[in-house]
Amino acid sequence: MYYIKGFIGDWKPVSKAEALEYGKNRLKALGLNPNNKHLEQEVTQVIKRHVQGIDIKEFEING
Repeated sequence: MYYIKGFIGDWKPVSKAEALEYGKNRLKALGLNPNNKHLEQEVTQVIKRHVQGIDIKEFEING
């Protein structure tokens, strides 16, 4: 099961595709690129803060 953090801070169950899309949109909104080696830690923190139940590797982070 995958979860994304809702607007008021509650966790909402979603599909894997929705979780990936939401995570990528959060990164884009914050100006982070998953392929930037120097910001890998920040990217990982954002994903963990906003998406649960998905492997970080699914976001295609190339370190």
